[in-house]
Amino acid sequence: MKPNPYLARLAQHHPTNAMQQRICQAYLVAYHRHDFALITIREICQIAGIVRTTFYRYFDNTVQLRNLIEDNFIAGLLASSRGITEAAIDSDDFNASIKSMIAFLQDNRQTFKLLLVERPSQSFMDKYINSINYEYYHLSHENETNLAILAGGLIGFFRFRLANNLSLDDPEVITTYAHFVRRMINAF
Repeated sequence: MKPNPYLARLAQHHPTNAMQQRICQAYLVAYHRHDFALITIREICQIAGIVRTTFYRYFDNTVQLRNLIEDNFIAGLLASSRGITEAAIDSDDFNASIKSMIAFLQDNRQTFKLLLVERPSQSFMDKYINSINYEYYHLSHENETNLAILAGGLIGFFRFRLANNLSLDDPEVITTYAHFVRRMINAF
């Protein structure tokens, strides 16, 4: 089995303190209002109730802040689904990993919807696709075309659920998700 080439491109978790989390939340409020290009450090500071020097103590610019938020979201997603890469497709471990991943997405639904549906950015989509490729690389028989089909299907599944305000953690949804992944993997 070849080493997983997506490992080196995975988003890494960056520990944050309470002030960084406050700034991140302010960014998400601003991002919910308008596109990234229109977000200013002044606006983030006003929402967070901080001065600019406090912002600059933690971040150089809004791109660095956005990257931290996206990286931490993807890292959390991967941590919640740890085991998909090692589990046999029909095992209880595989089902448990999927349930854990969907619970993470449901718990972070507002951020996920913002990043995937309301204001998707290319940087987030690239990180999300890379995380899917990492998770399913060996299950896809290490085939890039298989991974592209699977990533497109999974992203479409979650975009549809989020855009239509449908549950992510309903048992039927979890079963459908697991069934879709199994069918895709078995088709490979």
